[in-house]
Amino acid sequence: MRKTLRTAAFLTAAGLSLLAAIGAAALLGVFLTTPAAAAGLAALPVHPWWFSYGEPGDAAAAGAGAAGSLWSLAAALAAAAAAIPALLRLRRAAAPAPIAVFMAVFLVSLCAENLRAGSAFLAATDRSLTLAVALSRAVLGGRFLGILALFLVGLYSLEMKYSRHLLLAAGAFAVALAVAVSVPVDRTVFLAVLMHKLGDEQSLWFASLVLSVLVVAAAAAPLLRPGGPTGPRRAGTLPVSCGSVLLLAGREILSFSTRPAVLACAAAMLAGGTVLWLRGFALTAAAQAEKAQKVGKAGSRESRSL
Repeated sequence: MRKTLRTAAFLTAAGLSLLAAIGAAALLGVFLTTPAAAAGLAALPVHPWWFSYGEPGDAAAAGAGAAGSLWSLAAALAAAAAAIPALLRLRRAAAPAPIAVFMAVFLVSLCAENLRAGSAFLAATDRSLTLAVALSRAVLGGRFLGILALFLVGLYSLEMKYSRHLLLAAGAFAVALAVAVSVPVDRTVFLAVLMHKLGDEQSLWFASLVLSVLVVAAAAAPLLRPGGPTGPRRAGTLPVSCGSVLLLAGREILSFSTRPAVLACAAAMLAGGTVLWLRGFALTAAAQAEKAQKVGKAGSRESRSL
């Protein structure tokens, strides 16, 4: 029964992620073929990083404007194109590996970036402000959820044992949902990154910074501690750690930039980090399977000798 529920959860998450990507692709097509809709994105204030805001007139100089905003949507779609196949690949390994569940949560949260297309369309066409704010909150919650998921990945890489990994994933989702609902949002300011401006950016920045430092520390700790990782996890520790750091950095850049070259680098980091992480995960799984096989053979020989 638990396996059936796990499979259903993975397939549901993959389906929702695919729907978000399809919707973003459709709306991107609308912006590209409807100049009037794209014109509504041309005068948005730029937000290149935390606490950094520019006037609408600075959009062209900052590489933003309508083109920059559309490039950010294209980068989100590219990230989803790497995340969804990885999510389906992890589904087969979710039962024996709790770390796969946490990485799957991160991949789903990454696909939530595509919801910016919906908020952009609503803002550009002067439609439901309430729904546009709700989509901005969903993207914000997805980012926070992704950092929490990467932190749980790092803790598992430190050989912490999880007996209720699905409960931990649900807890991370609850925390991210609370953040998304409680953080104030300025409904009057829509940014070139296709999200509404936050009303309490300092608190969220501090929480994100602390969690990001913890993610990097948890990823580096297995490589730096005396003796390094032990057991069958040794083979895949380096690619898993490097992949986690690349995913964190690429996600942060994707969240703020509107410059095509920078967004291309972010998409490459996300795709490369995903491939690298999956490679390390596969090495670790193969080593664990080999160890289990050796233990089984040793047990069989011992039972025959008795």
